[in-house]
Amino acid sequence: MSEWEILIAILIAVAAAAILAVLIRHFIKKRENKKAIEKSGAEGGKIVSDLLGKLSAENIVLNDIILEKSGRSCQIDHIVVNPRGVFCIETKHCKGIISGKREDREWVQTVEWSDKKRRIGNPIKQNATHIYFLSRIIPKELNVRIQSIIVFVDSDLRYVDEPEVVSLENMPQRLFTGENVLTSEQIDYIAKKIIDSSGEVSKKRHLQNIKKTKKKIKNMICPRCGSALIMEKRSDGKYYKCSNDSCKFSQKK
Repeated sequence: MSEWEILIAILIAVAAAAILAVLIRHFIKKRENKKAIEKSGAEGGKIVSDLLGKLSAENIVLNDIILEKSGRSCQIDHIVVNPRGVFCIETKHCKGIISGKREDREWVQTVEWSDKKRRIGNPIKQNATHIYFLSRIIPKELNVRIQSIIVFVDSDLRYVDEPEVVSLENMPQRLFTGENVLTSEQIDYIAKKIIDSSGEVSKKRHLQNIKKTKKKIKNMICPRCGSALIMEKRSDGKYYKCSNDSCKFSQKK
């Protein structure tokens, strides 16, 4: 090889090493961010569960519940069953200012001192899926409306105007709003139904179900009813939509 060829080979090797180093740093940072988010979520969940644990004996509190239906599953942070009904609680531990609306696909978290922004999934839509799973477990003859509560721990909610979104401090009062609709026997019955259903699903199977759902959507199969999916254009982008009119499944691409 000539000197020029050797030099070019060295430059190519150095460039390849530099690119590999950048990719490795990106991968490590991504993993660290994921772990930090998971840790923050776990801390928020514990704060809420500790607060719920101080409620009176008329409240049955269920934490970290996994439910399954037709090969799909979801993980619910907290469920409270009391005389006022059934409350499905989604916890978000996000420091900074939160902004978003019910119809948005994603909400935004802004850290005040750095103006750093991070997008998070719309928690209202997320909890709507949880409520769908719960509604398949609670007998319809009880005619119980499952109420959604989104509790943000250590967050500024000045730009969020949605009734079910509350701060940690305001969460307890939401559990005691309205008239009594359930007897103590019905409360015990509903809680037992939920516990029995959740006991059948492991976290490992929950993750497997998530992968199966993504695969079905990729193959244009509705994960809810098995019908064909169609692509629908909307003002904010493309959506997967079930071709079965009686099925309401819809998800942004």
